[in-house]
Amino acid sequence: MNADTKTYEVSYLFQPDIAEDAVFGEAGKITGFIQDAHGVVGRIEEPKKRRLAYPIDELQNAYFGYTVFTVAPERLGEINAKLKGEKSIVRHMITEEVKRPVQEFRPRGERGRRPSGAGGGPAQAFTPQAPKEEDVQKFAELDKKLDEILGGEETPAAAESNAAPASTEEERA
Repeated sequence: MNADTKTYEVSYLFQPDIAEDAVFGEAGKITGFIQDAHGVVGRIEEPKKRRLAYPIDELQNAYFGYTVFTVAPERLGEINAKLKGEKSIVRHMITEEVKRPVQEFRPRGERGRRPSGAGGGPAQAFTPQAPKEEDVQKFAELDKKLDEILGGEETPAAAESNAAPASTEEERA
């Protein structure tokens, strides 16, 4: 493969009314277009009849196939023009194949594990603390102010907080 060639994939949909025997001949035309443009065909997925996700030109079914090939980028327009002129092709799309670097395989035991919790030690159970006396009084004051703003209707939380300080004073005495 030359340094100036790239790998592409052409995906295509053929008309559904083509006979099954003739579909392979139509796929052969696409291979011919690629070879005429001095491209090298790598892999061919034979067209298979598929139900379309949505109608295309009122068609519910079509033959779907794809071909992977390498060709110089400047010859791609030539292939695309020939594909557009082919009446048996409903749609086609040419994409550049991007090769991703292969990641090194590491067995599960060798992978880094994240520590559980902030300290990295065993997880500890969370135990909520009882609210402080100051906080209870602040909430009671807020409830009273809200009652005044809302028109004097006492909320259930405010009624509880009004009763709570009286009982705590009795306990202190």
